[in-house]
Amino acid sequence: MRIRPALPLVVLALVACKREARAPAPAPPPTMPAVVDGVSSGMPAPEPASDPAALAAPHQAATAGPADVKVEPVAKASGPDARTVAELWAQRRALAGRTVAVRGQVVKATPVMGRNFLHLRDGSGSGADHTNDLTVTTAEAVPVGTVVTARGVVAVDRDVGTGTPYPVMIEGAKVTR
Repeated sequence: MRIRPALPLVVLALVACKREARAPAPAPPPTMPAVVDGVSSGMPAPEPASDPAALAAPHQAATAGPADVKVEPVAKASGPDARTVAELWAQRRALAGRTVAVRGQVVKATPVMGRNFLHLRDGSGSGADHTNDLTVTTAEAVPVGTVVTARGVVAVDRDVGTGTPYPVMIEGAKVTR
């Protein structure tokens, strides 16, 4: 019995493959892959910001309550740790890490990351420099317009992940009506 070489079959297969029309491979993205902490994400690098201030504006707006909401003066909370919103702004560096109580009206409430960000105003401070508004984080949901006392720890220049720090805020507050 004579064995025939398989060469004609291999040649035929190569010719068939060469004749197939193949689409060219897609071109790589024109930008370099994004690299974070020395590791490539495989995604194209983001375009450079044409106006960084415009990109930061929504995050900075989150650190202040609405400009058009005015409140009537609210009585100050009672006790040795009680402060008005304006006092807290003025004494924020000295009060950092300490527990305080602030009484004010909720002018904005936003649930984010399992907690509620409340903006309180008590009629003190100035709207021009935003010292009339205090951000408070709490587990409790509180409707806008409610007057509450918030007792929690003062944090200064706290970045909660938006890239824009809150100049002063009360974190983990217990809120009473």
